Amino acid sequence: MARIEDPYHFLDLAFGYYITGRFAAINQLNIAPNLMHHAIELLIKFTLLKDVPQPRRSAETVRLGQSTGIGSMRSGVSTSNM
Repeated sequence: MARIEDPYHFLDLAFGYYITGRFAAINQLNIAPNLMHHAIELLIKFTLLKDVPQPRRSAETVRLGQSTGIGSMRSGVSTSNM
């Protein structure tokens, strides 16, 4: 699994949500719009983060990770303690 500092982690998650959202839409499940919303949100975060220079990336990813709820995966340490 990619580290949270890697902006491509957000891209991987976005594609996962997109594929799941399409499956849900094809099968007319009510969760489809929510899954597609998360896919778009993560794709936007990837787009914003990929141009951030490496020295600033850690602080930006912590901030973005906290807003998506995946910040706790960073180095196995909860971001609420940071």
